[in-house]
Amino acid sequence: MLKIKQIALVLALASGAAHAADDALVKKGEYLAVASDCTACHTAEHGKPFAGGKAIESPVGEIIATNITPSKVAGIGNYSEQQFADALRKGVRADGANLYPAMPYTAYATLTDEDVHALYAYFMSGVQPVDNTTERPICRSR
Repeated sequence: MLKIKQIALVLALASGAAHAADDALVKKGEYLAVASDCTACHTAEHGKPFAGGKAIESPVGEIIATNITPSKVAGIGNYSEQQFADALRKGVRADGANLYPAMPYTAYATLTDEDVHALYAYFMSGVQPVDNTTERPICRSR
Protein backbone atom coordinates (compact mmCIF):
# COMPACT_ATOMS: atom_id res chain seq x y z
CA MET A 1 0.00 0.00 0.00
CA LEU A 2 2.88 2.35 0.81
CA LYS A 3 4.38 1.90 -2.67
CA ILE A 4 1.09 2.92 -4.33
CA LYS A 5 0.98 6.11 -2.23
CA GLN A 6 4.62 6.85 -3.07
CA ILE A 7 3.96 6.37 -6.79
CA ALA A 8 0.87 8.56 -6.58
CA LEU A 9 2.91 11.27 -4.83
CA VAL A 10 5.66 11.12 -7.47
CA LEU A 11 3.08 11.36 -10.26
CA ALA A 12 1.34 14.29 -8.57
CA LEU A 13 4.65 16.13 -8.14
CA ALA A 14 5.62 15.44 -11.75
CA SER A 15 2.22 16.68 -12.93
CA GLY A 16 2.59 19.85 -10.87
CA ALA A 17 6.07 20.48 -12.28
CA ALA A 18 4.81 19.98 -15.84
CA HIS A 19 1.92 22.38 -15.20
CA ALA A 20 4.34 24.99 -13.83
CA ALA A 21 6.55 24.55 -16.90
CA ASP A 22 3.50 24.97 -19.17
CA ASP A 23 2.49 28.11 -17.26
CA ALA A 24 6.01 29.54 -17.63
CA LEU A 25 5.99 28.80 -21.36
CA VAL A 26 2.62 30.49 -21.85
CA LYS A 27 3.83 33.48 -19.79
CA LYS A 28 6.94 33.74 -21.98
CA GLY A 29 4.73 33.63 -25.07
CA GLU A 30 2.54 36.38 -23.64
CA TYR A 31 5.63 38.50 -23.02
CA LEU A 32 6.77 37.94 -26.62
CA ALA A 33 3.30 38.77 -28.00
CA VAL A 34 3.32 42.05 -26.07
CA ALA A 35 6.89 42.82 -27.18
CA SER A 36 5.94 42.00 -30.79
CA ASP A 37 2.84 44.23 -30.49
CA CYS A 38 0.49 41.61 -31.98
CA THR A 39 -2.42 43.56 -30.48
CA ALA A 40 -1.71 46.61 -32.65
CA CYS A 41 -2.82 44.85 -35.83
CA HIS A 42 -4.96 41.97 -34.64
CA THR A 43 -7.30 43.77 -32.23
CA ALA A 44 -9.96 46.12 -33.59
CA GLU A 45 -10.93 49.20 -31.61
CA HIS A 46 -13.35 48.03 -28.88
CA GLY A 47 -12.83 44.47 -30.15
CA LYS A 48 -11.83 41.33 -28.33
CA PRO A 49 -8.09 40.69 -28.05
CA PHE A 50 -6.57 39.19 -31.19
CA ALA A 51 -9.99 38.63 -32.85
CA GLY A 52 -8.99 40.61 -35.95
CA GLY A 53 -11.20 42.89 -37.98
CA LYS A 54 -9.05 46.00 -37.70
CA ALA A 55 -8.76 47.91 -40.98
CA ILE A 56 -5.21 48.99 -41.72
CA GLU A 57 -4.50 51.45 -44.53
CA SER A 58 -1.60 50.52 -46.80
CA PRO A 59 -0.23 51.67 -50.17
CA VAL A 60 -1.92 48.65 -51.80
CA GLY A 61 -5.30 49.22 -50.19
CA GLU A 62 -7.05 48.52 -46.93
CA ILE A 63 -5.94 45.38 -45.11
CA ILE A 64 -8.32 43.68 -42.70
CA ALA A 65 -6.37 42.02 -39.90
CA THR A 66 -7.08 38.35 -39.29
CA ASN A 67 -8.29 36.59 -36.16
CA ILE A 68 -5.34 34.96 -34.38
CA THR A 69 -7.26 33.56 -31.42
CA PRO A 70 -7.34 29.77 -31.00
CA SER A 71 -10.86 29.64 -32.49
CA LYS A 72 -11.14 26.56 -34.70
CA VAL A 73 -13.92 28.30 -36.66
CA ALA A 74 -12.43 31.73 -37.36
CA GLY A 75 -8.90 31.85 -35.97
CA ILE A 76 -5.72 29.82 -35.90
CA GLY A 77 -7.04 27.04 -33.67
CA ASN A 78 -6.45 24.41 -36.36
CA TYR A 79 -2.90 25.56 -37.10
CA SER A 80 -0.10 23.16 -36.27
CA GLU A 81 2.94 24.69 -34.66
CA GLN A 82 4.76 24.41 -38.01
CA GLN A 83 1.94 26.27 -39.80
CA PHE A 84 2.07 28.96 -37.11
CA ALA A 85 5.85 29.22 -37.57
CA ASP A 86 5.44 29.50 -41.35
CA ALA A 87 2.92 32.34 -40.92
CA LEU A 88 5.32 34.19 -38.62
CA ARG A 89 8.57 33.53 -40.45
CA LYS A 90 7.50 33.16 -44.08
CA GLY A 91 4.23 35.03 -44.32
CA VAL A 92 2.34 31.91 -45.46
CA ARG A 93 -1.12 30.90 -44.18
CA ALA A 94 -2.02 27.31 -43.31
CA ASP A 95 -3.74 26.95 -46.71
CA GLY A 96 -0.55 28.06 -48.49
CA ALA A 97 -1.73 31.57 -49.45
CA ASN A 98 0.65 34.46 -48.87
CA LEU A 99 -0.02 36.85 -46.03
CA TYR A 100 2.24 39.51 -47.51
CA PRO A 101 1.83 42.53 -47.57
CA ALA A 102 -0.39 42.20 -44.52
CA MET A 103 1.93 40.16 -42.32
CA PRO A 104 5.33 41.80 -41.83
CA TYR A 105 6.95 38.38 -41.62
CA THR A 106 10.44 39.73 -42.17
CA ALA A 107 10.21 41.25 -38.69
CA TYR A 108 9.66 37.75 -37.24
CA ALA A 109 11.83 35.66 -39.58
CA THR A 110 14.67 35.40 -37.10
CA LEU A 111 12.63 34.34 -34.06
CA THR A 112 14.18 31.33 -32.38
CA ASP A 113 12.38 27.99 -32.38
CA GLU A 114 11.95 28.41 -28.61
CA ASP A 115 10.31 31.81 -29.05
CA VAL A 116 7.95 30.51 -31.73
CA HIS A 117 7.09 27.59 -29.45
CA ALA A 118 6.31 29.98 -26.59
CA LEU A 119 4.17 32.22 -28.82
CA TYR A 120 2.28 29.17 -30.09
CA ALA A 121 1.69 27.97 -26.52
CA TYR A 122 0.39 31.41 -25.58
CA PHE A 123 -1.96 31.80 -28.53
CA MET A 124 -3.30 28.26 -28.17
CA SER A 125 -3.59 28.19 -24.35
CA GLY A 126 -3.46 31.74 -23.00
CA VAL A 127 -5.81 33.53 -25.39
CA GLN A 128 -9.60 33.22 -25.38
CA PRO A 129 -10.96 31.80 -28.66
CA VAL A 130 -13.27 34.21 -30.47
CA ASP A 131 -15.43 32.95 -33.33
CA ASN A 132 -15.23 36.27 -35.19
CA THR A 133 -14.70 35.78 -38.92
CA THR A 134 -12.92 38.71 -40.53
CA GLU A 135 -13.66 40.03 -44.00
CA ARG A 136 -12.26 38.38 -47.10
CA PRO A 137 -10.26 39.25 -49.11
CA ILE A 138 -7.57 40.29 -46.67
CA CYS A 139 -6.63 43.26 -48.85
CA ARG A 140 -9.13 45.53 -50.61
CA SER A 141 -7.89 47.84 -53.35
CA ARG A 142 -8.85 51.47 -53.21
